[in-house]
Amino acid sequence: MGVLFAASGCANDSGERPGTSGAGAMTSAGAAGSGGFAVGGGGAGAMTSAGAAGSGGFAESGGSGGSGGTSSPGGSSGSAGVGGAGGNAGSAGNVAAFDAPDNAVELRPFLEAKAYAAWNAEPDYHLSTGPHGDGVRVFYGPTAAAALNAAATTFPKGAGVVKELTSQGYLYGWAVWVKVEDDSAAGNGFYWYEVIKGETMDTIYGDARGSSDCVYCHVPGKDFLLSSGEFE
Repeated sequence: MGVLFAASGCANDSGERPGTSGAGAMTSAGAAGSGGFAVGGGGAGAMTSAGAAGSGGFAESGGSGGSGGTSSPGGSSGSAGVGGAGGNAGSAGNVAAFDAPDNAVELRPFLEAKAYAAWNAEPDYHLSTGPHGDGVRVFYGPTAAAALNAAATTFPKGAGVVKELTSQGYLYGWAVWVKVEDDSAAGNGFYWYEVIKGETMDTIYGDARGSSDCVYCHVPGKDFLLSSGEFE
């Protein structure tokens, strides 16, 4: 499950040229550009980390339409390309399975970019009931929020939650879980991660499935969610 980042905003469409068209551009926050127009074959749709993936390219003269882009994570898949005269339409894009990345290499940039900012969230910051400080706020990924709205007793695979950790208005870290299996498996079905930012070195907890740094505190929660589950 890859997460790619580039500049925020809307990406431009690919240019037109004979043969095959170029792929759409990438963007981390806005909508990705469409695949270019080609005489021989349609270009592939772009990839975007948070927004909607670009449409597949349009092909004429027997060319095949490009495939729709891939969205990762949480965005919408791109539409299939349109085939030209005698050509074949491209396939639709794919949607990432998880609300957030389940590894530190991809998760940390996701957090720093606040790619979760548009998720449903608690109304305001509040005192943590656990060891997370004096100002926390939980953001619920689309899969997690849907489960809470449906009053599900457990979260499905792919659900993710991000907790911002602040002190006197300063954001100093995040605590995250991502459910990576349908079976909670006593906490082993979750990927756990917490980072406390330091001046010279960060402190990391978890960064593993079933991490003992996190699981035992979360056992009393609703499928390991200690927060109220209320959001705006």
